[in-house]
Amino acid sequence: MMNIKKAAELFDLSVDTLRYYERIGVIPPVKRNESGYREYSVNDLNWIYLAKNLRHAGLSIESLIEFVQLAQMREKINVAEA
Repeated sequence: MMNIKKAAELFDLSVDTLRYYERIGVIPPVKRNESGYREYSVNDLNWIYLAKNLRHAGLSIESLIEFVQLAQMREKINVAEA
């Protein structure tokens, strides 16, 4: 698990950018510890990596949000089918 500051440093993003990405749905919601601090899992870090690279490739924020929503629906379907 990694805190928001370390995750931001890892991807050369600001803490505010990570909070913004989560708030608008560019990355799925991040779990929080008992103190309310975000704890980024490997899966969360993979989402940040993907979002950063897709933005770098020119994908719009709106397209990223749609992509995440579709991916989350797929995960729910996979869980329901299991």
